[in-house]
Amino acid sequence: PPTFARGGGEPVWILKPAMMSRGRGIHVVSSLQQLTNVLTGVQKETTSKLEWKANAAEDGAGPSGYFVVRHDTTTASGVDTWIIQKYIERPLLLNDRKFDIRMWVCITPSLHVYLFREGYVRTAAVPLSYGSDEDYANQYMHLCNNSIQKEGTAYGEHEDGNIVSFETLREAVAKQFPSATDFVEAQLLPRVKELITASAQSVAHLLTGGASVASFQLFGYDFMVDAELQTWLIEVNSAPSLAESSPLLEQLIPEMLEGLVTLCVDPVFVPKARSEFAAQHRARLAEPTRFDFVTCLLHAHVATPKPVRSPRRGRSRPRGASAVDRQCRDLAKLVRVSDPRCPVCNPAPAAVEPPPSSAVEAAAQEEQVDPIAKIFDGS
Repeated sequence: PPTFARGGGEPVWILKPAMMSRGRGIHVVSSLQQLTNVLTGVQKETTSKLEWKANAAEDGAGPSGYFVVRHDTTTASGVDTWIIQKYIERPLLLNDRKFDIRMWVCITPSLHVYLFREGYVRTAAVPLSYGSDEDYANQYMHLCNNSIQKEGTAYGEHEDGNIVSFETLREAVAKQFPSATDFVEAQLLPRVKELITASAQSVAHLLTGGASVASFQLFGYDFMVDAELQTWLIEVNSAPSLAESSPLLEQLIPEMLEGLVTLCVDPVFVPKARSEFAAQHRARLAEPTRFDFVTCLLHAHVATPKPVRSPRRGRSRPRGASAVDRQCRDLAKLVRVSDPRCPVCNPAPAAVEPPPSSAVEAAAQEEQVDPIAKIFDGS
């Protein structure tokens, strides 16, 4: 894509350790030498921690001691798996600064994927630049993680907690692109749902055979928007931060967690029909949330069915849609979850055309559907 290069200078790449979080171990590189330095451990990181030093007990006294600070220097070579991505060198900027978008995605006990439609924008504190080697190493310029930004001297200088709302993003895009009057609803959210569907269905085969069916998980999806208003998925976090580090997050996180419980927990723990809580439970399930249905993972692999060995002839036969349908119904019954919003598990009945009201209409329909026969009949 044209926005992945800025038209001059060396191409820029971003290197991430596969099993780390909070922006740790991420490097921006623009040369093979820089990449080699990271992978061979030339770039070192120093961490500090407290270590307890115990004293020998005297005259039956209890344990005593003191803390010392120990500095450990480790190299990047301790990481087994890395992910390298082409850096989006021409991203959409907010006041000349980079940003990304965090959105919450949940997989329910019945393996349905939902998106909390109100995400938030995380901003960098330093304007984006590629002018020097120091710019490439400036993590406050390139990484929007709150765990990174809060350590910088400019944290909170432009926005409270370096966090802004979708409304602010909508206004900023409309200012730069007057034709994009409602970027979030018209372009961002539809593309986000496409990317979530593709990523979730790619691992559906790892989830359908899980040991615990009465479980769910919340993911943090991170997206970027480039200078041409194209949205890109940059990573998926299995344990997203729920720190209320700004007034906006103090509002969004409790609402998201409330909707998450309504979506994933309440349908599983159903009170008895005559219980005093039954009416409250039904009313709670009927309450609207800001979680939108995205996709059903139980049916994600029907197009390429897994072969199942026949017990009689020893041959492999494909598992058809009926087997998956049974699995879907059995799983929903097991965890007492019924999701009427899934169009795959609850297909709409086929439309039946009404019969013609008269013989004249029937003759007219016959002439319309068989025009070729008239040619060969000579009429």
